[in-house]
Amino acid sequence: MGQKIPPFDRAMEKIEKDPDTGCWNWTAYISEKGRPLIGLVDPPTTRSVARLFYEHYKGDVPGDKLLRRKCLNPRCTNPDHMQLVTRKQNVLMSEANIATQNKQKTHCVHGHPYDEENSKYYHEGKHRQCRECLRIAARKYQAKLAEERVYWEQRAEERRMKRRAKAWTPDRAVESPAASTAKEGFYLELESQDATKTGPS
Repeated sequence: MGQKIPPFDRAMEKIEKDPDTGCWNWTAYISEKGRPLIGLVDPPTTRSVARLFYEHYKGDVPGDKLLRRKCLNPRCTNPDHMQLVTRKQNVLMSEANIATQNKQKTHCVHGHPYDEENSKYYHEGKHRQCRECLRIAARKYQAKLAEERVYWEQRAEERRMKRRAKAWTPDRAVESPAASTAKEGFYLELESQDATKTGPS
């Protein structure tokens, strides 16, 4: 049985060094995400070639860091072209990323400046909002609440008027003492008005 070739040695056989750019272009398997990978036997899995070379020449990669290619060549595995970055840095350094685009904006969608006075930050500075937009939204919300209060007060008043009208209807029996008193006063007022209209005989 032949001797197993170490992963590092096998990987070195599958690169092409570009003398112009200095990139170590990987010529073997590329993952769906465009990452150069090499197969391992024990355990049976795959491993990043860029990380394999970096750890061999530079040292271990800290758990909170990622390897990012300074040359932006996805097939490059040259450890000298790698830099250690955090996940946040990696996201912000991607030009096509939405977070990067938002970070570069100088004004909000309504034209208010993202200066120090008008910017409100959340989640340890990871998110920001326009203070003027927040104030406008708060005023609109308060105005909406005021309209709703007026509407429901009017509805409540209408219901009270309907209840009073039903209590004073002559052909409707009223059980409540308060309603009976109101009914009696209502009819006394009607009689007084009739007497005033007809005058003395």
